[in-house]
Amino acid sequence: MTMTHVSSIEKSIHEFNVWIKDIKFELKCSDHDAYTALHSTLHSLRDRLPVESVAHLGAQLPIIIKGVFYDKWSPKSTPERVDKMTFTSRVHSHFNNDPSINPENVIQTVFFVMQKHIDKNELDNVKAALPPKIENLFDLAAQKGST
Repeated sequence: MTMTHVSSIEKSIHEFNVWIKDIKFELKCSDHDAYTALHSTLHSLRDRLPVESVAHLGAQLPIIIKGVFYDKWSPKSTPERVDKMTFTSRVHSHFNNDPSINPENVIQTVFFVMQKHIDKNELDNVKAALPPKIENLFDLAAQKGST
């Protein structure tokens, strides 16, 4: 493996750690819960998006996060037509429906971190592919950054 490949992997690991650190800071949670937030939100988002939008978003992600995003994905079953309640319930289920976890806050936090690290135009395309009530979670996430 060349040094270029090694430095690319090291850079991706660093970027992954930055995302996890950002999520931990916002949610005031453990590494494990930050990873669960990232994983569950990305999967719920991925499964709701049309295949083309999934590919465009995936291209924006660091290598390690891209692996999380695509893990166990079945393009033939997307997009799933889920509403906001189902979308948030899926995220919450990854936390064993713990009543102390607010899944909308988890989703908004991950969306906020995505907005910090991903091209705005790409996220605008992702938002446009979502129903308004789920798209609104992105808008609420943007407000997190202005407080």
